[in-house]
Amino acid sequence: MIKEYLESLNEMEYVKGVILSDRDGIIIESLMSTELNKELLAAMAAKVASNIENNISQLEEKLNSQCIIFTDEVNIFFSIMSDIILILLTDTKANIGGIKLNMRKYVDLIHDELSG
Repeated sequence: MIKEYLESLNEMEYVKGVILSDRDGIIIESLMSTELNKELLAAMAAKVASNIENNISQLEEKLNSQCIIFTDEVNIFFSIMSDIILILLTDTKANIGGIKLNMRKYVDLIHDELSG
């Protein structure tokens, strides 16, 4: 089921690839072009997740969070869950709100699938 969820995300307009990694940046599943450095993206997402967690550690519980990095050529969306990170790479023309909503939907589905 997880691969189907990733495929649905990957089929969205302007999406260039999808990665599901663990919190150490190890790729669990990837639908990313071979010309892109998916290992680097997963490692970067893990580092960002770690920094976010360290900076909000005063909160009582772990929070699922989203992060977007805008560059001149691509946007990188992260959804950080307790034990996994969903990463989407999009063209700069992508609908940011639509991507965020779809990621939230699939993050919940993926988390339920892995938990249960």
